[in-house]
Amino acid sequence: MINEAFAPAKAPRESSRWLPWEVGIVVAATTGGLVLRLYGLGARPLFGPEVYTWDFAHQTVPFIFGRLSEIETNPPFYFLLIKLVMTIGESEFLLRLPSAIAGTLAIPLVYLLGRLGGASMAGALGAGLLSLSALAIDYSRDARCYALVQDACLLAAIGLVLILNHYRRAGGGGTQPADRETAGWALLTFASIVGFYVHYTFMFEIVALHAVFAVAWLGGNRFNRSFLAKWLACSLLTIVAMGWGLFMAQGQSQSDNIAWMQTPSIREAAQLLIHVDGYGALSRFQPGPNLALVGVAAVGLAAGWRRAPAVLASGALFALFPLLLFLVSLRRPMFIDRVLVPADFAVCLLAGYGCLFLVRAAGEHGRRWLPPSAAGYLSRLSDSGVLAGFAVLVLFVPAGISAANNTRGPTLREPYDQVAEFLAAAVKPGDAAAGTDGVIYYRRRINAAFPYFKLAEGNASGALVTYGVPVVHLQDLTRLAPAGHSVYLVLRESIGLVADGKSYASYSEYVRSKLGHHAPPVASFGLLAVYRLPGTCPTTAPCFDGLQD
Repeated sequence: MINEAFAPAKAPRESSRWLPWEVGIVVAATTGGLVLRLYGLGARPLFGPEVYTWDFAHQTVPFIFGRLSEIETNPPFYFLLIKLVMTIGESEFLLRLPSAIAGTLAIPLVYLLGRLGGASMAGALGAGLLSLSALAIDYSRDARCYALVQDACLLAAIGLVLILNHYRRAGGGGTQPADRETAGWALLTFASIVGFYVHYTFMFEIVALHAVFAVAWLGGNRFNRSFLAKWLACSLLTIVAMGWGLFMAQGQSQSDNIAWMQTPSIREAAQLLIHVDGYGALSRFQPGPNLALVGVAAVGLAAGWRRAPAVLASGALFALFPLLLFLVSLRRPMFIDRVLVPADFAVCLLAGYGCLFLVRAAGEHGRRWLPPSAAGYLSRLSDSGVLAGFAVLVLFVPAGISAANNTRGPTLREPYDQVAEFLAAAVKPGDAAAGTDGVIYYRRRINAAFPYFKLAEGNASGALVTYGVPVVHLQDLTRLAPAGHSVYLVLRESIGLVADGKSYASYSEYVRSKLGHHAPPVASFGLLAVYRLPGTCPTTAPCFDGLQD
């Protein structure tokens, strides 16, 4: 069942034998994955980061390429895509549709990676696992860029496999058509550039994939001068094309958008990997089954890195990519679950390979160690595919339960809607409210009418960019309402903040410290709290110049 890329005599026979099963698995996985990703796609309202997508995509193109690119830690191109989508409509379904399409497309791409890279049945099983991966489903149902990054990562890995297929152990001579190698270089270069401009941390995936060439050389491949010239040209073109993005990313080093990230410990990094690599949820499925899946993936990597380029490429993303992120994060923290999501397909393909390897090893060793009668029975089970089917069932049942739990009913991650409803009832004539972006979106969603201002405090994009409401700075906050009336302030109680050389437990603590406000909130909704401040405008409201857009 396990195709060996460097044993061409075996690969066609194995591939032909299992092709109908592979096609059936991939078609079923793609169809089921699409249903899981589209089911109730627009049912739940946008959550915090999605609100930023909605907000940023409303800005003008010059602003997105200009001021926004200087303060927002994600590149501008995803927001341009959503801006284009919003010319059709602004429903939650449409905003999330690009991610759903990209997440579904990743499923057959995993199989294509395995098929071209000497691990076609493992690719089919990996496609099935990815279709059910709770983490992949989550990010395929969010108006965020990570599903698109995953596609770019898969395309880059496929390009890498096409290049490796062109070279063999003996002398580095080409054994496949030259146009496939050329297509591989073009795909690796193009996908690397696109992936980087969708999310900056893609640069580490590029490094991990290019490191595969060195590992392949150590594993017995011999690359000629033509390869070295093409590799240098690919690397140079990629670096030159990334130059503008690297300049933008460097300019954000002091942004509050990344100031909240903390340097991870080894234990925290391990827990994060357990959370990300695996199904992600079996009634949130932590951590035992994830460790089992990661263990099977590690077996697949150890068994197949010399045999199948697809395993080698996936192994680099599975092991080297998070290691690079962790090491860099010790200096500039960025090791968070979202940036690990695009490589989630790697553990799925490796787990498929590891599962097949263990089944084959069990059959071979069973014949050798068991009594003749038991060995014959085991041999019949192995040859008929029953043993492999049972192993695959063990692999897929928890994944299916995980996927079902993950899509069972809409869940609200941040309670902005409750805050908007509270303010709609609490704000009286003469009062005003201010705070975070999410309230703007939910106020529009529930058709509430009360004066609301965006609080601009700090150097984060979430504080400096807004759509549809005027902006107020901290020094003008209490002037939003006249004496005898109230200003309701909505603040997030999560995520620590370092500002002015001091450490604060939250953004809320920072703002209230600057205001000198120590009273408890008048209402709390999860991680959001609403505070009431007395108005100080001596005349009738409005008296703040920023009232108009």
